Amino acid sequence: MGIILESDEDDASMGVIIKRIDPLGNTASACKDNPLGVDICIRDRILQVDNMDVSEKSLEDVMGFIINAPNDVVELVLARPKDAIVMKWWNGISVAARPGEKIKNIAQYEACVNIKYSCQGGGCGICECSMVITDRASELEQGKGQGQGQEQEHGGRGGEERYFRPCVARVPKGPSLIWIKPSDRYEPLN
Repeated sequence: MGIILESDEDDASMGVIIKRIDPLGNTASACKDNPLGVDICIRDRILQVDNMDVSEKSLEDVMGFIINAPNDVVELVLARPKDAIVMKWWNGISVAARPGEKIKNIAQYEACVNIKYSCQGGGCGICECSMVITDRASELEQGKGQGQGQEQEHGGRGGEERYFRPCVARVPKGPSLIWIKPSDRYEPLN
């Protein structure tokens, strides 16, 4: 599946979360190849495995249900906090981030994105990336053929494109979805 599961660090009695997504695994590939599809995010909570309620089960129990599933395909029902913002990275990994979190930490420790840094203060531009900020409703409307001009302008993603520097940036409040890609404005100095 390309995901690593873990007991919830905050409350082990609250079940199992997705801790990591392998950037070379099936989950990242599916999310990367289908940008308007369903996102599986790091930090999502597993509620069901093949219609079996696992919301309060241990990691061992959840893994047992997955490993012993009668079919080759395992259906998971996931949940994420209401205030989570889905950050989709260029490698196919999505993270359910919270407003105010340091983007540098999310990129480095969860999204498995290797961003070059130099000054660590936002002045040099080496780490610059671009983000397209949108919300889930407008994204789905564009997937149905509406908003074609804006959709083509941002590679099928809609929304407003902004440049930012991950070394100092934080997850903004408000949007439900942020697409992140490398900047096209700067070339790293060798």
